[in-house]
Amino acid sequence: MGVQDHGGFDVVIAIDIAKLSDLVRAAVNRPATTQTFHVNGWGDLSVGGSVQLASITLAPDGSVTTTVTATTTLSWPRYPPTGGRIFDAGSGTFSVSVSVTGRPSGSGTQLQIDFPTDAAQVTIPSGTLEQFPAIQAYLAALRIFGTQTVENARRELYRGTEDSLENALNLLLPNTVRLGRLPRPPVTDVRTSASGTELRFLMTLGGSPGNPAAITRSRIQRGTPGDLAAVIVSNSCLLRDVVRPVVRAGFGLSNSGFISSHPCLWLGSAPFGAGSTLGITPNITSVRAGVDAAGMLQIFVSLDGTHPTGAFGFTGSFTLGAGGSVAPSGSDRRLSLTVSASAATSLDIWVAWWVYVGGVFVSPLLTLAIALTDAFAGGSLAGGLNSALRGALGAMTLNLPIPDGPLSLSGLSMAQSDAPLRTFTIPGPFPITVADLPMNDVIARFSA
Repeated sequence: MGVQDHGGFDVVIAIDIAKLSDLVRAAVNRPATTQTFHVNGWGDLSVGGSVQLASITLAPDGSVTTTVTATTTLSWPRYPPTGGRIFDAGSGTFSVSVSVTGRPSGSGTQLQIDFPTDAAQVTIPSGTLEQFPAIQAYLAALRIFGTQTVENARRELYRGTEDSLENALNLLLPNTVRLGRLPRPPVTDVRTSASGTELRFLMTLGGSPGNPAAITRSRIQRGTPGDLAAVIVSNSCLLRDVVRPVVRAGFGLSNSGFISSHPCLWLGSAPFGAGSTLGITPNITSVRAGVDAAGMLQIFVSLDGTHPTGAFGFTGSFTLGAGGSVAPSGSDRRLSLTVSASAATSLDIWVAWWVYVGGVFVSPLLTLAIALTDAFAGGSLAGGLNSALRGALGAMTLNLPIPDGPLSLSGLSMAQSDAPLRTFTIPGPFPITVADLPMNDVIARFSA
């Protein structure tokens, strides 16, 4: 079932931890920056730090804990201690691990991880600084003042080095790591969750937020080579937020005609001037969209038309088919649905009885009725309406929120074998529940 993949959210982007690590590493790995602090009149001790990403871990709520290895260089210039003795410059290098936890979010137009300001907290293990000759010499010179003086100086060294290293790291670590961009149409809500080695952004467009716990299946295929990301667009989102606006604008449908139990079902009467023929302006009476078992978007249109005199007219049903595609590479990964086929599934004409009975008196109407019959028989009526319906629909697109960086489309599915059938209710004095097409989602997978 689709809810296993998207949990009732409109769009889900799942990012494998390998891809997440690449994006964080590019933002985190930084060359050294240096801070200094003064040591009791003995000169300035320089503390330089550079960071490299060590690991990333994910919490169930989507929090990202980034652990970096901070390579620290201590440098102490020549300094004159009490008594006039000159100590040579001393330097050394050691490493400490620092962990910072950030929260994924959707902000403005992009997906990102937000890290707190001044988040680096450094604790240097005891004994680390004493391994450096310059530090050893400094502490040894203080022994004449007693053990407590040496201990106080040692604590000051650790505290000053930790504070300086924290300042250096906070200048290096980013407050925001960009992961990708948000989809269009606009997103109204973004939540996050994680499972194993997969971070998920759970997005709401035109619907209501779902339940993260309902997602029990990953659409990232692992192996060699494996996927690095997957985007799931729910069937409801596809029909409501991608197809419906185009159908409404193209066919001139009122918003009030769309029923609430279906994401793209319209009932009513709307004149369709583009299909006018033989003085008849057709009226669209219903439009319904869905994705069939083969993964094709189907748009079902019913219409009728009556000559202004009431002498003749037609009724018909048409099906417009559209396939989905996603650019295999590049920065603009857009789901595109293009109507490529249309056909009349039924088309009937009628002529009022009185046209034939009084034909000698209303011969112009009889002539038009015969012309309508000829157009019906020759297929030009169906062909003209097909062309008009197909031409009225513009591009149906959704910008997919894929992660930044080089990724290629590795798979696209618009049909799932376990997709449940949609059911909807036609309102009225005696509501009718109808079984519809499968609730097939769009699943796009990306690899390196």
